[in-house]
Amino acid sequence: MTNFSKPVWAVFITVLLLAGCTGDKGTETINLTAPLLNIEKTLSIAETDELMFGRLADIVSDAHGRIFAGDNGQHTIHVFDVHGNRFTTIGREGRGPGEFNNINLDIVENGSLYVYDWSNSRTQVFRETRHNEWELIETIPVDRLGMAFPVRALPLFGEHLLIEYGVAYGIQQTENINPFIKSAPKDDQEKGVRHVELTTGDVAVQRTSNSVSVWGHPFGRASHSVFRGNEIYHAWGGKLAVFKTTVHNDFSHTTDTLFSIPIDPQEFTSEELNEAIENYSDEGKRAVRDLELRYKPEIRRVLVDDLGQIWIQRYVDEGEPDWFIFDQNGALVNLALFQDRFIPSHIQNGLVYGIWRDDYDVPEIQVWEITN
Repeated sequence: MTNFSKPVWAVFITVLLLAGCTGDKGTETINLTAPLLNIEKTLSIAETDELMFGRLADIVSDAHGRIFAGDNGQHTIHVFDVHGNRFTTIGREGRGPGEFNNINLDIVENGSLYVYDWSNSRTQVFRETRHNEWELIETIPVDRLGMAFPVRALPLFGEHLLIEYGVAYGIQQTENINPFIKSAPKDDQEKGVRHVELTTGDVAVQRTSNSVSVWGHPFGRASHSVFRGNEIYHAWGGKLAVFKTTVHNDFSHTTDTLFSIPIDPQEFTSEELNEAIENYSDEGKRAVRDLELRYKPEIRRVLVDDLGQIWIQRYVDEGEPDWFIFDQNGALVNLALFQDRFIPSHIQNGLVYGIWRDDYDVPEIQVWEITN
């Protein structure tokens, strides 16, 4: 068992607290210290002769502690018990009922498993009909809106969906359309209400007379969003700030600034950039360098646990805690440091579920327990 229990780690930062739904109602500058979470690795699910992973992409757990791991390489969902024993799989590759090409998972309060598949433009809903057996009970097509394409879709108030839409880079530039999140009836998605407009991320672009090539910048600022029922947590990597948009029963919404922290940006070195783009094509490397970004994003990843705490991963010096955990009032309550190359995916009941990869990029599902 790996134990990451350590003495309290004091981190001093100046925090600008912002309150309000449509504007700033007040500011207060305070210094915060945060203890380091005690975390222990309690479960590892590695490949065996009987269990092989393709490309693990998403992990969730249900109220019984069972683990659902979406595998976009094998186009299936591996289901494990609390001890890490796989007892079934759900789905296979394809476009028919119960088949997947790309998997994005969510489990709602009644225990139903929602699987959004952007390649097939649909959400499929599974329910446990017998112990450890799941049946497809509903298929919900998810439509494009003009030049905007759905990225994921989850249930909202029964017969509605909460849908995040992406927009191709070229369309963003020529039509001035940003990615966005809206609610809509399942059976009439042209209707509905936009609730959040997301900020376009940094990408490297190379144009020729007959083509446009786009590369993601390894230190590019990106939009982040997390759905929790009727709440949307969203942020942009260029600023250490998180917003919460709440969709009400009448489909109006309010947006609160949970926190906004002014902090000096961290410049990346040429060595770090060269290492990050080592596997890019020569054209991609030139395009990335031409973008002339200097600083690392303030936010790398965002998660929200079942207590409503917001987990922010940031770039830090090696060996320092890189996860910053805030409560709903914007107070920094804890820091966390996991094993290198472990990426958390889901946090529930004091357990952190995620994927670790070794030096050869072989994946392993891991579960870490928060012990304090």
